[in-house]
Amino acid sequence: MPIQYGLVIIKSPQMARYMNEHVSGITVPAAIIKEMESVSPEGYKDKAVEITARLLKEIGPMVQGVHFMPLGWSEVIPPVMERLKNTCRCGG
Repeated sequence: MPIQYGLVIIKSPQMARYMNEHVSGITVPAAIIKEMESVSPEGYKDKAVEITARLLKEIGPMVQGVHFMPLGWSEVIPPVMERLKNTCRCGG
């Protein structure tokens, strides 16, 4: 059965905590929240690109598609895809 992975781009540690508390079915691991907390707000986009690319490298081979939900940060998708180029067989 084909599986499409829904991926929300985490924009800040506050957003991640809000999602954990208020969005049913979504869990942002504490390690990702801590990783976002490790950078200044000016570095959130770069960190989001790094985290998103890493998650896709891990989950990509197990799914047939990815639905990006950048929530206003659509400009982060091209850098994510560039990081994955030639390294990930995401979705076959």
